[in-house]
Formats: sequence, C-alpha cells, structure tokens
Amino acid sequence: MSVFILIWFGQLVSLIGSGLTSFALGIWVYQKTGSVTEFALISLFTFLPSILLLPIAGAFVDRWNRRSALLSVLISCLVLSKPLFYQSITKV
Repeated sequence: MSVFILIWFGQLVSLIGSGLTSFALGIWVYQKTGSVTEFALISLFTFLPSILLLPIAGAFVDRWNRRSALLSVLISCLVLSKPLFYQSITKV
C-alpha cells in the first residue's frame, strides 16, 4: 500500500504544479500584454488538449503498463517545462 500512496502523492504534486504553471503562464501573458483576449486564449489552449485527448488517451493507457505510461508522461512534462523555466530565468 505504501507504493500506491507514494505514486499517488507524486501525481498529486505533479498535477498541482502543472495547474499552477498553466495559471501562471496566463497571468504572465496578461501582465506583459494587458490583453484579456490573449489571456483567455492561453487558458483555452492550455486546457483544450486535455479535454480533447483524455478520452482517447484513456483507452490506450488502459492497455499499456501504467508505470511506464506515468513515467513517460511526467518526463515529457519536465522536458516541455524547461523552455518556460529558461525564459523565466533569462527574462526574455
């Protein structure tokens, strides 16, 4: 049971971090541009892939090894978040 709790807690932290990153990106765009339209578009394009792909991805992941699927998704999120981190450090 302890392995399940560890994986569950790690996924919880990951989801909270992803949600905060999406929200912060929208706020950053609004602060830089002052445009509510661009804020709304960033928010839409942040959540739209999840809405469209979750039903399809759920069917595939049920057939795959769950541990491999979870690790590959988390690693891809890490890799895709690096440009945002670099941009926040360099203030571009």
